[in-house]
Amino acid sequence: NALENKVFPGCNIGIVKMDDDGEFHKYFYSVGKKALFPKEEDNDIDTIYDMASCSKVLATTTAIMMLIQRGKLRLYDTVKTYLKDFSHDDITVWDLLTHTSGLPEMLPGAHNMNKEEIINGILNLPLKVEKNTKIMYSDAGFVLLGLIVESISGEALDVFVKKNIFDVLDMKDSCYNPSDVNRCAPTEDRGEYIDRGYVHDEVCHNLGGVAGHAGVFSTVKDISNFIEMILNGGV
Repeated sequence: NALENKVFPGCNIGIVKMDDDGEFHKYFYSVGKKALFPKEEDNDIDTIYDMASCSKVLATTTAIMMLIQRGKLRLYDTVKTYLKDFSHDDITVWDLLTHTSGLPEMLPGAHNMNKEEIINGILNLPLKVEKNTKIMYSDAGFVLLGLIVESISGEALDVFVKKNIFDVLDMKDSCYNPSDVNRCAPTEDRGEYIDRGYVHDEVCHNLGGVAGHAGVFSTVKDISNFIEMILNGGV
């Protein structure tokens, strides 16, 4: 229906099934077109897609939980423990993960700021509501989680995620800032250029394409490996 209504030109579908014996079976389908503009391109199962906010699950949340498992932080540690310049004393890692910190969705005007301005702005972002009173989806909170991963690991978020998640799960086409842009499905015509291999999220783009809330590119095959790991209890 979405294809017929031209919501998007094409998509890839993956089904991961675990049978009663614990064996996994995977099925993949490619439908529609990779692109319609500036020229029509056929879709295929190896098309790389901008995963948008799925980056929060594939990269940031998983990285945080791995650091917890390794004893590097705790869910109820304050954000300020790892980001000294954060302006709120009582907001915890748990609050950020569950979108209950009270922080707004994003720093106003961040799409027109550079990396330093965005980070400084988010570190000093006033609360929209009192913490733990409301679930409010917050990209800003996940930017902070990405910074926490970097602070603890001493590595850039994309480096940590590639080494500890994508490489381990044989997610060979998953990354930030993909180099093979021709395999990527384009997302938007910006006038001067088309988003293709460049993250669609403007704030992540201004952060260099690497952030806790967005930026991951992947394929349906790679995502199936991640799904298998989740269904199999983390292995």
